Amino acid sequence: MSIRNMDFSYATPDMQIVLKLQALIDMHFKRQKQGDYYADVLGENVFRLNRLAFDYLGKTVYELIYDRVLEEVERMMLGNVVSSMQEMAEDLGFSGPDYLFSYINKVSVRLCSTSTLAKS
Repeated sequence: MSIRNMDFSYATPDMQIVLKLQALIDMHFKRQKQGDYYADVLGENVFRLNRLAFDYLGKTVYELIYDRVLEEVERMMLGNVVSSMQEMAEDLGFSGPDYLFSYINKVSVRLCSTSTLAKS
């Protein structure tokens, strides 16, 4: 399914961008984990896209992608969807389990640091 076929006419122009962003992340998060990709597809710059995402959803584009990856990891593990960690990593666009876990750890530390700084 393409976002061009989705009807977002009920929303404000800015909200339409955010809804399209969420739809794009759901469609492409396994292969596209960079905010630049989504900004290019939507014809926006990353700064504006991050601002809109944060204003409407309270998260940056990177955080939305990370959350979607984690959601899929949980779904795969709890639903016994994959037979091995290697299969899960490959399905999510990583070279192997080490890269998947490294991504999760790196982003978790980054988000925790950002959250801690924001509170102080």
